[in-house]
Amino acid sequence: MSELSPAELLAPEMDEIWAAASTLDDPTPAEIARIRGAHPDLSAELIAAIITQAQLRRKARSTLGPAANKMLFTRAGLQQSTAPAAASRRAQRLADLGLSSILDVGCGIGVDALAFQRVGLAVTAIDKDPATAAIAAANLEQGVICVDALDSPLPDCDVTFFDPARRSKDRRLMSPDEWSPKWSWVIEYAEDKPNTVAKAAPGLPHDRIPLDCATEWVSLDHRLIETSVWFPGLARGLPRRRAVLLREQSDPWNVGEELILGSDVEPQPAPLGPVQDWILEPDPAIIRSHLIDTLAERVDAVGLSSGIAYLTSDQPPSHDWAQRFRVLEEIPAGGKALRLELRRRGIGKVEIHTRGLGIDPARLRKSLKLSGSGAVHHLLITRVADKPTGFLVQPDSRKTV
Repeated sequence: MSELSPAELLAPEMDEIWAAASTLDDPTPAEIARIRGAHPDLSAELIAAIITQAQLRRKARSTLGPAANKMLFTRAGLQQSTAPAAASRRAQRLADLGLSSILDVGCGIGVDALAFQRVGLAVTAIDKDPATAAIAAANLEQGVICVDALDSPLPDCDVTFFDPARRSKDRRLMSPDEWSPKWSWVIEYAEDKPNTVAKAAPGLPHDRIPLDCATEWVSLDHRLIETSVWFPGLARGLPRRRAVLLREQSDPWNVGEELILGSDVEPQPAPLGPVQDWILEPDPAIIRSHLIDTLAERVDAVGLSSGIAYLTSDQPPSHDWAQRFRVLEEIPAGGKALRLELRRRGIGKVEIHTRGLGIDPARLRKSLKLSGSGAVHHLLITRVADKPTGFLVQPDSRKTV
């Protein structure tokens, strides 16, 4: 965003420009020129900034709902913003614990802070970037402190929330040591302030999580969206590891019904067995939380091969814990034999599902050199008792939650 302030963008006299910009899907130069021509007394920079914000609002509505229509954004802030259901869930737990004030460090555009406000928490928000802090202040309708948490004493609140920045310009920061603030700094902070909760990337390594924390891996409609780490002061009542499965609601800020799988201990490895009527691919939150064996015990399933995140059972689980594939027939796992078998069956289009064999589905699909206009068939390739094996399968998309 430019140096233009939120007050300039949201001034009442800008309403006509906002209305015009909001009707544009992908503005053409001619459409932008038309708006500029209708307002010759306003700077091109101001009009361009409003058009950009209108486009960001349009994009944000798919995740934030109608709330996006009153917000301002940065591109990076929108990319990294928390899913509203996950933010609401975290905020409600803090309220249920009887906490009344929260320090939001690295508040970004303010999505988590909005969720905290919604449950009645008094929010002290901090962001080190002046432009982002100004946008958050507009979204929250309250002041935001613009300081670097590493360089300044932080205010005292009942609880502290961290969402370390994981992007630098257009680059995603994969290592926790590159985040801002660094993950190690967050851990050191929590040693002194145990009433701390942090949102982290879904791929946060398990060995970077202190043993006295409770950690949740959260998915939304089978998309792994975040890791939530509850430090010791807030971890009571939670198992060490939990997979939390959320589903999209008509109101994206509504948590809805959730499925939870948790464990305090490492479960016994699931027994291995032959392929049964169904192959199950657990929700990514279950896979990432290392709770596949716990799920196997819960739904009476067995593994296909050691270290493979597929299970198999006679019946699909009664809850939507996993993507389910009905096994139709075993076929070759690759090479010329697979290509000839698919051609013999007249299969010209395949969707490939695979784990444990290092197969690139796009490359394999290209190598098969199939052609045809018939229905798409689903091919699942994995190891069964350490042997590469292929199956024709039928995905079962029924929802049981």
